[in-house]
Amino acid sequence: FTTPSKMYALVGSYSVESVLAKARASLGSADPAVEMPVASDLSKLCVWRPRGADVPDRFAWLMGTGVYRGAFNFNASESSRVLERHGALPFPRLEGDESGTEVPISLTMTEYHILLLYTKYLVAMNAVTGEIEATIELPKGGASTFVFTDPVTGAVYVANVGNMLEVTL
Repeated sequence: FTTPSKMYALVGSYSVESVLAKARASLGSADPAVEMPVASDLSKLCVWRPRGADVPDRFAWLMGTGVYRGAFNFNASESSRVLERHGALPFPRLEGDESGTEVPISLTMTEYHILLLYTKYLVAMNAVTGEIEATIELPKGGASTFVFTDPVTGAVYVANVGNMLEVTL
């Protein structure tokens, strides 16, 4: 689970209720698996679960300075070892954003990409290298508000006040 600046990892066999109880009890005492220097109002954690798998195997966390991404190791015996091959990627610079102030408002994942939603663009970033593989200008009709991946079909959708669009990469 995450807060605006911290990501916590819990290990063991838990029910949803016990995870939430442990999370509430440990907020002041547990060490975070990752702590960022800058809190973000747009903090969002997204996980990727391959088709047919019981548990997710990768994650991406939208934070104030970029995207923190990595893999899960659910066989770890300590919470400090649950995250593997993890690290931060800076936000990509959008064409025309000379000041570098435009930041994503949401994110989702596909098998190979982290998709960052800006108000007028959807950016496909390679989940391993951080390289931009596509920038899609979204149709007019208001600022986009969220992006998500259907966990069953893998289809990606972007929505704003008046539209919901399926995006094909």
